[in-house]
Amino acid sequence: MGKRGIWLTILGVVCFLGFLLFQFPAGIAINLAESLTKDMRPQPRFFGVDGTLWHGEIKRLDVNGQHFNDVKWRVHPFALLWGNAEVNVVFRQGDNRGSAVVSKSLFGGLALNDLKARYAAQDLVKMANIPAVKLGGMFDLSLDELVLDGNTVSGASGVLQWQRASSEFPQKVELGDIKATLTTDKDGVKAKFSDAGGPLKISGQLLVTPKGEYKLNGSLAAREGPSSTLGRSLSMMGRADGQGNIALNMSGKLSEFGFLFK
Repeated sequence: MGKRGIWLTILGVVCFLGFLLFQFPAGIAINLAESLTKDMRPQPRFFGVDGTLWHGEIKRLDVNGQHFNDVKWRVHPFALLWGNAEVNVVFRQGDNRGSAVVSKSLFGGLALNDLKARYAAQDLVKMANIPAVKLGGMFDLSLDELVLDGNTVSGASGVLQWQRASSEFPQKVELGDIKATLTTDKDGVKAKFSDAGGPLKISGQLLVTPKGEYKLNGSLAAREGPSSTLGRSLSMMGRADGQGNIALNMSGKLSEFGFLFK
């Protein structure tokens, strides 16, 4: 067999293996995943798996007490040529929905691009397992990019909105619409807070550094004054100045929030 024949044979074998890989049943891949996660407590559970490794659906996914429905994925195979694993993921959890392009490079962190999600505020509180806190409203997340690197957020850009926000601890108060605009520069990830003219006046900035440290500087106030229901609730957070603003200054490490960053 000549060189041309050898190369054609190699090409044929590669194409055949590629065809088999593209048609690899998702059910078998999930069985492998279950075997690899058998020591996790609680162990993730998969129900109603359909499709292939490259494009498929899970009717129900149970992870750490949370139930996700209609989880769909589509792998971007050409990204593998550049050393990246890239998957388009769509999911539903009750009335909550989300989608993102999840990517992981050989040497970089986990990145979520074109992240869209709409979640009930109280459902997020339950997911984070925060006791004695009740929140109302919806979180609407629209991020161009979110990069997680170990125990810190190393990059983010986009907008997080808390619509029709309210709190029921210690008593129910309406807060209005609150927005956080996320950007990234040499200092780290910055979230600039603002409101839409509702009951709560909020301004300030949260900085998350590449070392996993955070610093929050801002102020809160009740538009109807310190004697309003909201004003009395805010007084529990500190003393107001002459304009009714309560300073909000905090700093520390993200690792202190163990429910978010392990």
